[in-house]
Amino acid sequence: MATFADSVGAPLWVGEFGPVYTDEPDRDAMKRQLLIDEIDIYEQHGAGWALWTYKDMGVMGLVKAKPDSPWLDRTVAVRDKKARLGVDMNDSDDLQIADIMRPLVDRFAAEYPTFNPYPFGVRTHIDRLVRGILLGEPLAAEFAASFANITDADVDAIASSWALANSDINIGVERIVRDACSR
Repeated sequence: MATFADSVGAPLWVGEFGPVYTDEPDRDAMKRQLLIDEIDIYEQHGAGWALWTYKDMGVMGLVKAKPDSPWLDRTVAVRDKKARLGVDMNDSDDLQIADIMRPLVDRFAAEYPTFNPYPFGVRTHIDRLVRGILLGEPLAAEFAASFANITDADVDAIASSWALANSDINIGVERIVRDACSR
């Protein structure tokens, strides 16, 4: 990609990337090193970049809402359901819905033993369809309902959940970004 961009005089831009953090110190240390390596590669090729930095509920970003924030309080029921159904494949597993996933995966393998969709394979294909679409899309209405009948003061309080002063900062990621931006 860098060679092509150079050949036509086009800039490179890498948007919205970053590891999914787990709150497991050793694993997250490796993921922070991955982030450093990624940024180094992008910068070696003169690419601009934008990290997943803000408002992503804490799994990838530099900043997340504090546990006692109005945002998290307002959305607790739908976020609990989202986790229970495993619909966020960046942030959850399907253990609580194994009763529907395992038989479906097994049946699919038996019926379509040679099907292997590019680039992520059968399991991701099934996960996207079942967890992401079938179980995930109906949550949009429930998420929206979390904000029904709110006042202007409620909107201000919820929005303030994302003010930098009211957020928790992933210090390890913050250092990486600060170092990269100061070069």
